[in-house]
Amino acid sequence: MYKNDNAQNIGETLGIHRGAIDQETITTQPPPRIMKRVEQALMSMGVEIQIESEYKYRCIRPRRPSVETAGAMGDPTTGDSVLDDSETTPKAAKLSLPSVTLNPNDSSTFNSDTETTKYSSTQDVVYGDRTEEPGDEVRFSVELTRLDRLEKTFSLDIRRLKGNLRSYKFLYDTLRQ
Repeated sequence: MYKNDNAQNIGETLGIHRGAIDQETITTQPPPRIMKRVEQALMSMGVEIQIESEYKYRCIRPRRPSVETAGAMGDPTTGDSVLDDSETTPKAAKLSLPSVTLNPNDSSTFNSDTETTKYSSTQDVVYGDRTEEPGDEVRFSVELTRLDRLEKTFSLDIRRLKGNLRSYKFLYDTLRQ
């Protein structure tokens, strides 16, 4: 397991779980190990991770790229386009953001004044079947909380902040597995 004095410090750092409990997200594993596994799962899903604190991530799964039809693009030989470039290029594609590499052993990384972003550009973004989820942009948070009056028992809270409910449910179910 992990040291008792370290567990006490972690318990003070973590928030208390509020709301309904999903039994599949309850664990007694050490918090650093849990967060490492969560981060690996999110990166493998192609989700952008913004680290708010050591135990709370804000995540963005980008919108599924749209399939452009030749009719919507205009005449490719003349270069005439029916749609303006601002309408065909998603906002996320226009952003040029640097990649950040973090050392998990560096405690200064989790300074409360600093928000760090990790990009998973090497991984393909995971989308569900088009009949089950539309592939919209989804913003959600993943936070490790402790269960009140249950020592060394933690809950992984996954909350939708913005986006289609069906898309969020797909991500939630994928992350739980």
